[in-house]
Amino acid sequence: MSRTSRLLNAAPSLLLASPAHRVVRRRCTLLEFTGRRTGRHHRTPVAYVRHGSRVLVSTDSPWWRNLREQPAVRVRLRGDDRTGSARLVEDAGEAADALATLVRAVPGRARPAGLSRRGGVVPREELLRAVTSGGSRSIVITLGPRW
Repeated sequence: MSRTSRLLNAAPSLLLASPAHRVVRRRCTLLEFTGRRTGRHHRTPVAYVRHGSRVLVSTDSPWWRNLREQPAVRVRLRGDDRTGSARLVEDAGEAADALATLVRAVPGRARPAGLSRRGGVVPREELLRAVTSGGSRSIVITLGPRW
């Protein structure tokens, strides 16, 4: 993770790890994972939406590459630490659907993903462009037991 990314993520990470996490916990979580080259532990704030035992996240940052080799993750959901297994969504249609679900639940995620709305909705072609050539990666985390 670059120095700039670490600095930009510091404030939300501290907030999400603190007792004051209630302010942002409905839309943001801390995702913890292991670096593929260094084996070091990383933690980054991400927007999320939860569907039962699955959590959807999306990023345009390169940290997602770590999940290919090290899919074991930990997430903090509303103050509850959970283990999980991350899966990169490779199918463009499924990735676009996941991104659409996330943007509906967390409207502020559209702008960082480079998405524009028409009539309050992100068009399907915008979503497909974002996941195929725009650098946006959708990730599904299957939750395991509490940590």
